[in-house]
Amino acid sequence: MAIAPSAPILLLLKSMRINVVLVLSASLMAFTPLLVIPFLLINSAASVVLNSSALLIFSAPLSPILFSLKFNCLGLALELNNNKLTNKSIEIICGIFENNTTLEQLDLMHNSIESESTEVISKMLKSSAKPKQLNLSENRIGDKGAENISKALEFNTTLAALLISRNGITSKGVKAISEALKTNTTFIRIDLSNNSIGAEGAIAMSKVLKNSKTFAILNLNNNYIGTEGAKAIGEALKENIALKRLCIRTNNINEEGINAIGEALNTNRALEFLDLSENNIDVEIGTAIGDALKDNATLKSLKLSHSKIKNKCATAIIRALTTNNVLELLDLSNNELNDENAKAIGEALCVNKALKKLYLSQNLICDEGLIAIAEAFKVNTCLLYTS
Repeated sequence: MAIAPSAPILLLLKSMRINVVLVLSASLMAFTPLLVIPFLLINSAASVVLNSSALLIFSAPLSPILFSLKFNCLGLALELNNNKLTNKSIEIICGIFENNTTLEQLDLMHNSIESESTEVISKMLKSSAKPKQLNLSENRIGDKGAENISKALEFNTTLAALLISRNGITSKGVKAISEALKTNTTFIRIDLSNNSIGAEGAIAMSKVLKNSKTFAILNLNNNYIGTEGAKAIGEALKENIALKRLCIRTNNINEEGINAIGEALNTNRALEFLDLSENNIDVEIGTAIGDALKDNATLKSLKLSHSKIKNKCATAIIRALTTNNVLELLDLSNNELNDENAKAIGEALCVNKALKKLYLSQNLICDEGLIAIAEAFKVNTCLLYTS
């Protein structure tokens, strides 16, 4: 439940002690008595969201709100994204978490945070604080910041999700994090997308995947991992029993890398979501993916958009739809599928009873192909969405 606060509502919620998300934007704060909000927070189940310009400067009027969170024993989240937090601000925020043992999520996304502030955050993660999710995406922590966070991961037993997308992190920073995660048994999710970790960084993360029994979500989108990085991930997937979601789109992966992922799908029995979009899956390459889909019994979502898919590659993937009874989402948009491919899709849809969403926009399909797919809808009652 998300609300825009007003004094009467806040007082009512205090007495009800229900879970709410308290959204404090700059305009709304102008109409809400500041003294009422801390009064609510001390004994309520409110999570606080300070949106955009609400905290352009970590100002004195907001201090009572943040101070009250030290004594709040029910709140779950503190969101401070899109502000201009100083190192002093970070110290105050981390102090809240060290005193409050119920806050579980801290969102500091897009705050121009640099490596210096991560020393304070690392200290907080080593303390009695119990955050389960930390979002530092779109900041400037770099490798030094990643190294600081990694030092805390060696000791922290509660953090389950770390989001550090767009932070100028290279393989050096990822190696430090991966070393820490090798002994961490609570970690579930990491978002390293839009950095520059390269093949070395992907290889480092693959070593974590091989042994982890808890790691469920890995996002390496747009990281220049290339073929060698993809091969390492593929080898890890053959042994991994926990990873549910893997995102490696826009990584300049060629034939060997794609085939390594495809081969892994033949034996992997955990992965449910795979995004390989915007890589070099051209005429021959994707057959390994199609062949794996015939027998894979766990993958529910497969994204292959913007991948130059056509001919044999398209045929292999489409043919798999006739036997695969698990895949629920298939994204083949922005490729080079033609009317013959569309006819094959129509035939596959007549027997497939699992697929619920199919994306085919921006291909080379004309009226003849569209008619074939439309005819399949007379038989297929499972497909809920197509584009």
